[in-house]
Amino acid sequence: MNDALRIALTTPPSTREKIVAWVKYFLNFDVHQTVRCNHIEDDEPHSSQLDYIEEAFLHRYSSAVVMAARNAGKSYAAAITCLLDAWFKPGIKIAVAAFQRNQSDYIYTYLCAFLDVFEAKCGGVKVVKRGGVGNGGTKGQVGKDVIEFLNGSSVAFYSGGKSQAGIKGYHPNVLIIDECDLFSTEQFDGIANALEAGGKFQRRLDVLSTNYTVSGDGVVLKQIERYREFNKTKNPHLLPCRIFKICLIDILAKCDDRFVCHDDRTDTLCPLWTYCKGKAKTGEGFYKVESAFETMRDSSRQTFESQMLLLRPSSEYAYFHNFNIAKNVSDPDRELDPAMLTFSIWDFGGAKNPHACLIVQKQENPKAADFGCYYVVDEFLGMGNLESLIQRVKGKYPNATDFDCFADPKGKSKDQVRASRSPLMVLREHGFFPRTKSLKRDASARLVFNLIDPADGKARLKVNKRCVNLLKQIFAAECVVFRGKPTDELQDTRVDDVLDCLRYCIGWTCGTYAKHNGSKRLQWF
Repeated sequence: MNDALRIALTTPPSTREKIVAWVKYFLNFDVHQTVRCNHIEDDEPHSSQLDYIEEAFLHRYSSAVVMAARNAGKSYAAAITCLLDAWFKPGIKIAVAAFQRNQSDYIYTYLCAFLDVFEAKCGGVKVVKRGGVGNGGTKGQVGKDVIEFLNGSSVAFYSGGKSQAGIKGYHPNVLIIDECDLFSTEQFDGIANALEAGGKFQRRLDVLSTNYTVSGDGVVLKQIERYREFNKTKNPHLLPCRIFKICLIDILAKCDDRFVCHDDRTDTLCPLWTYCKGKAKTGEGFYKVESAFETMRDSSRQTFESQMLLLRPSSEYAYFHNFNIAKNVSDPDRELDPAMLTFSIWDFGGAKNPHACLIVQKQENPKAADFGCYYVVDEFLGMGNLESLIQRVKGKYPNATDFDCFADPKGKSKDQVRASRSPLMVLREHGFFPRTKSLKRDASARLVFNLIDPADGKARLKVNKRCVNLLKQIFAAECVVFRGKPTDELQDTRVDDVLDCLRYCIGWTCGTYAKHNGSKRLQWF
């Protein structure tokens, strides 16, 4: 073994470039590095295989979610991370858990293949125990349940056959949970508690999954929300949590001249144009463009968007199934236009629900190309006192009291405290004069539905990209189901505060009450 090879084997790669070169030489694998996408409902940019491998190996976080499209290379990246950790950190204990053994077997198979290449590159030097007693292996093979390295490191595999991947009596330093979305929340929490509390190695939890729950309430989405909240309030001495997202657009092979964004002969757009917008013409990837077309053809839109594009899924019972990101979301965000008619709409929360405020504008100029279009400019949510939310709104929009104001009619009621004030009284004390009238839920929801995709094809409802909560609630809104079939009624849920604000606004200004008022601009009653 020459000196250069010995140094490469004993010196951990410390930069992205060195990790790429090490993996390329010793494992004969090209780590994917292209990042193209930043979806509408995401605040953080997307990532690549290299981002995850680098930050995991170099101790940049304590826990992470790797949410990726199907065939995006999650298992390859996890196998590479296992090998790097096990080789350069002697004695480390790694566990890989999955709902079914065939899922963890992907990482096992890739890791075994990498080990064969690695040993060959090392000049035939043995790296792992082969055919160990009680290890489930046979002569010349690594164990089926545990891969033991000669330096004392180990990688153990758990599956659904063992109490839904429950890890009993074994406390690893690194725990990788593959396809976590197939677990229930209770099962997942039980597995995550198996990590070792002390020891010389930094403990790490890696959660890998595609988004399988079309309803939008799966483990991976909940874990992402947990990590976001943790990062907001974490102690500065603690490592952050990381969220890695890799979607179809990130891994698409470079789109060549066989495919065009717009076909002039037929005046049609590429099937992926809504999501890609030409980004695949640059960068490198490994997912064939023709395979993407076939996947899109063979699956429903909801499944394709959730599993391949990581978009907030909408179920087959979605109420606003006509909501289109390309047509109904403003990106970049549209700022407040002082010349347009502006509304502030309020919905009041309680002990467990936040207060909400929505800022909406309407184009009233009949000569404008977007005449009659509604623009949702901003959203505000806040728990606790209504006064603090009002101050936030007035802090960003000092003239907010000049906006036409609407509010939930339930704001007239007072709390169960003697001499308390109602939410409407609080608004009036701060200079707002809200109008309240009971609107039929289904009628106002249908007005919103009609504005999203009118018959003429010109969307008359645009939501700013920053209004993340409203976008989530639009995607999550479902029809009332009767005898297994969806109806035309909007299901009432506890988490629809900003969506209710939108209903109040459009119900007041676009529906029956606006017509009865006899004017384009509403007059005070």
